[in-house]
Amino acid sequence: MHKISLIFALIAITRTIAGGEQLTSIVPTDKGFVRGLALRTVQNSIPYSAFKGIPYAKPPLGRLRFK
Repeated sequence: MHKISLIFALIAITRTIAGGEQLTSIVPTDKGFVRGLALRTVQNSIPYSAFKGIPYAKPPLGRLRFK
């Protein structure tokens, strides 16, 4: 059981280190700067930027909840 845990830990560490080498892409917007990752597609190696966790709007709360 400990061997399996050790193997999974080593895989996780290796993937984390390899993932840390990705380039970041910073884009200015009206509300400030947004940071994304510069990635490539697996099949054709086409470059693209991925932006995650961007808040698009505030959730409707209180009186605005069901309008």
